Amino acid sequence: MERDPDPDAAHDAAYLHPVIRRYAFGKVVATHHVNDDLESEWHKPEYFDPALAWFSEQLTPHMEMA
Repeated sequence: MERDPDPDAAHDAAYLHPVIRRYAFGKVVATHHVNDDLESEWHKPEYFDPALAWFSEQLTPHMEMA
């Protein structure tokens, strides 16, 4: 199986990989799939940067449109 290194394609991965989920009132409201790394070097920019962007987005207050 060929591995797609694109962080935006991690959700399509058939292999075991970390998944971060955000819950609100018992329901999943956001999910981030992290690409695999056989050496578990999660500090590398190709893993860290997309996760940081996801956490930043999740922690930024958004105005609800009425």
